[in-house]
Amino acid sequence: MLHYFDSAAPDFRGDAGCVEKVAKSGLDVFAHNIETVEEAKDYAPAGTLAKTSIMLGYGETPEQVVRTMEKVRAAGVDVMTFGQYMRPSKRHMPVSECIIP
Repeated sequence: MLHYFDSAAPDFRGDAGCVEKVAKSGLDVFAHNIETVEEAKDYAPAGTLAKTSIMLGYGETPEQVVRTMEKVRAAGVDVMTFGQYMRPSKRHMPVSECIIP
């Protein structure tokens, strides 16, 4: 079983010790949003994966997705997943496209 930290990692108010504590907690995958700085991985034991994800269906182009993937990889992220934006209510932005895997 993988031990997974898959929530939006906060900035921990700049306390690097908090990042280190999470990274060394025994997890196998440290998932974070793109907002998390790349240095978060510096505190983790060797072999710990860094993961991020993006939401698709807002009208992005394939080229934009590829550029984002390249930037994420250059930042040292190991795993990237993709989600489909689903309009939560009529007050929210409509789905531009339903992406079929």
